[in-house]
Amino acid sequence: MNRLRNGLMSLVSWLVCYLVIVFAGTVSAFGFYVLNRTHVFGARNRGPQSRLMIVSNHKDSRDSFLIGLVTCFPWLLWKPRLMPYNLADAREGIDSWLLRFVYRTMRVIPVHRDATGQRHDHAAYLKACEVLNDEGVVHVYPEGTRSISEELSLPQPQVGAMALATGATVRPVYYYGRFCPYRKYPGDPPITWLRPVFGENVEWLLDLRTGQLLIVIIGEDITPVEILAMAGDGDHRERNCRVAEGIMERIRILQQRCLTDIQHAA
Repeated sequence: MNRLRNGLMSLVSWLVCYLVIVFAGTVSAFGFYVLNRTHVFGARNRGPQSRLMIVSNHKDSRDSFLIGLVTCFPWLLWKPRLMPYNLADAREGIDSWLLRFVYRTMRVIPVHRDATGQRHDHAAYLKACEVLNDEGVVHVYPEGTRSISEELSLPQPQVGAMALATGATVRPVYYYGRFCPYRKYPGDPPITWLRPVFGENVEWLLDLRTGQLLIVIIGEDITPVEILAMAGDGDHRERNCRVAEGIMERIRILQQRCLTDIQHAA
């Protein structure tokens, strides 16, 4: 009986995951390719793979849909187990039971803040490591916070620690442009028609601009052997910082390539 129950639960979980992939992939493709102008360059034909860390710059809470679309779709249709987990600020609507359900379904790992307001959530770090050790995929923002400009911030050492602890392959990604208004918190301006209809938290998640130029550049994978070479010798913190800085440097290289191409095109 227990075997039958477990089998049914596994089947239901697989069906839900597959439906989420089809729905999110279709909506994302429409939003980014039809309503906006998205161009993808680089190693785009790799698709998801086991024990993969996707690392990118961070501008908005919906970044994961864009990065997930260009790095994992349509391959997830026949590899649904590799649907990426995403780390997200726990303040972004998780106080709502509906959004908590959506976040769990979309494989969001909420990151809580410490007393100083910094995102230092060891439980979220351990959960991400668990996913990678279980041959899964995790999307990580090395900067640890959003940026409203094209400037890249310093990386968090936890990113290097995660790569070293799990032996994951790291895939750097940089994207240019903004496809939604910037709000530091739900309820911040600009106000759109979505707010009075759906409320502040849902508007925070749904509001998108149209006609925006979005450029995504996918870099070559950084292998576990290269990660160990980046780490070098020293104590754990030194090695973690060196790996985080090495990963961020790969994203900076992609950024320079992108900005140079834009200047030449202009």
